[in-house]
Amino acid sequence: LDNPLCGDRVTIDLKMDGERVVAVGHQIRGCLLCEAAAETIASQAPGKRKGELAQASAAIAAILRDGAPAPAGEWSTLAIFAPVHRVKSRRDCVLLPFEALGKVLAAAT
Repeated sequence: LDNPLCGDRVTIDLKMDGERVVAVGHQIRGCLLCEAAAETIASQAPGKRKGELAQASAAIAAILRDGAPAPAGEWSTLAIFAPVHRVKSRRDCVLLPFEALGKVLAAAT
């Protein structure tokens, strides 16, 4: 996916075993926030099912949109993005890798 406003470009590759992610690869041409979000996905997604990843994507969207707290457990690392909630112009930088993840998961049926 591309963000034409800032020039960030994200490629996410998944190796799946049924509904479960086995491995994640990513290539980022973008800012540090975009890179950090993609690396968070790459480090947390292996072993997770599609539904768990959809929940993580919903959680980051709520953190950025509403200032919601990060979920407990493995995805508590999403809390590092909480300050971005106050900077609307940077939210898309964090969301772009999660949007790319969603597209890949939707295509992996």
